[in-house]
Amino acid sequence: MMYRKKPIILLLLAILGLVIGTLFYVYQLKHPTPIKRISIQASIILYRESGDLIDDSDLIAIASPLDAFEDREPSTQTYSDGEMMSFHTNTRIKLSKILKNTTDLNLEESSEMTITEPIMRDRNALGEMQIIMINDYVEMEAGKEYLMFIKMVRPGSYGLCNLNNGKFELNSLPDASKPSNEGSDSIHASLKSELFDKYGLK
Repeated sequence: MMYRKKPIILLLLAILGLVIGTLFYVYQLKHPTPIKRISIQASIILYRESGDLIDDSDLIAIASPLDAFEDREPSTQTYSDGEMMSFHTNTRIKLSKILKNTTDLNLEESSEMTITEPIMRDRNALGEMQIIMINDYVEMEAGKEYLMFIKMVRPGSYGLCNLNNGKFELNSLPDASKPSNEGSDSIHASLKSELFDKYGLK
């Protein structure tokens, strides 16, 4: 009798293992493990006054990122020994209104261009996905409109000026599930208020 029961017990254990595995998979889909965010502190000149930010920007525009962050192109430069020297993400944006343009780019409303953000998705030595950024920078979200302050970082390449305080989300509502500096940084809030008043934005 024991020999007859053994296959049944093994079958039940296999079914139980399959059920537990399925439940764990479904739980992981509904509760994904947050991607670790690593901030690298760098010495960068940052502007606290709206006039300085405006003066130092080559392009001021209202624009929206076109791609989700995970679909954007990361870029790194390394030293000869393989050590990372610099990094950024190439972000495609679509302009909806140009407020200043002292570049040599022939831009119009609805033009698309690529700018750099000081942040990047990368895998660590264990193969785990992580996000590394400069000075707690938070990536822009696809489809959302921002007032952006853009500067030439090298010939032919443009990036956001002033880190988090060089982009200001329009019609922003807080989302506790996503990293953000909206409403939590007094300098950011002050700059946003001044700039939105200046450009007649909400």
